[in-house]
Amino acid sequence: MSLNIHKRAKYPSLKSQLGMGMSSWLVVIVIVGLVASQAFKIVPSYIDNQTLRSKLQELAITPEGIESKSVSELRSNLSNTLRINNIRDIPNDNIEVKRQDGRVIININYEKRIPMFFNVDVLLTFNNQLDSKFPDKCCDPIGK
Repeated sequence: MSLNIHKRAKYPSLKSQLGMGMSSWLVVIVIVGLVASQAFKIVPSYIDNQTLRSKLQELAITPEGIESKSVSELRSNLSNTLRINNIRDIPNDNIEVKRQDGRVIININYEKRIPMFFNVDVLLTFNNQLDSKFPDKCCDPIGK
């Protein structure tokens, strides 16, 4: 009799070896759903910033050069480019264009706050800089 109990403990029944139960699948589905919903909120901000960076790179390699344009022309050009590409998260106040030592420096630094759930927000910070002296290093700040 004791031998039979020992065998049963060593070899569990096939029913207990079928895989994840319904509650385990429910937990997996909830976790995947939460991650996917948060990704749908965050990823568009990164796509917008990547579009902005590509437009700054295009501006850096214009044949006539950005030094020949006035500050107001550059501001207007950037503002129109953002509007055309449907990037509305960047206020015009965050576009800084200045001339310094014979070169043009464009800084577009902004933050994007994304509400996640309840009182939890994600704060994304983007720093983009175009220096006409270093167009190949567009769009990272020169100090980095």
